[in-house]
Amino acid sequence: SVNNGRGKGILSMERPNDNRTQWITYLEKLKTSRIFLRDSTFIPPAAIALFGNRVNIYHAERRIVVDDWVCLQVPPRTAVVLKTLKDAFDGLLEDEFLKYVNVDQTEVEAETPTIDFATVVSLIVDVLRDSDN
Repeated sequence: SVNNGRGKGILSMERPNDNRTQWITYLEKLKTSRIFLRDSTFIPPAAIALFGNRVNIYHAERRIVVDDWVCLQVPPRTAVVLKTLKDAFDGLLEDEFLKYVNVDQTEVEAETPTIDFATVVSLIVDVLRDSDN
């Protein structure tokens, strides 16, 4: 069972998942005699940090807060790596979006630092290495 803040729910899973974390995403919530969460997937905390909106780092507390409500315990180095990787990924997505809508990117490029593919891969490796500790 899971608690979504509004009561407990039962996961409806076709196959067991041994890599469980405390975070899940689900497609459908069904209330019968109990609440069932269908098509659910356990997600790693790093995914929340990478795909959330805002990430605030609190080095002294060894945690990050995503979107002002999701608190994740993360070593300070990993927190910085996640934030840097998130910023780089957001910049790449923005560049692709601006290309799609044919916006002049000269103003955006002046504001956005560039990061190359090798650096992004290196950051991903650092995140995975630190998440094992």
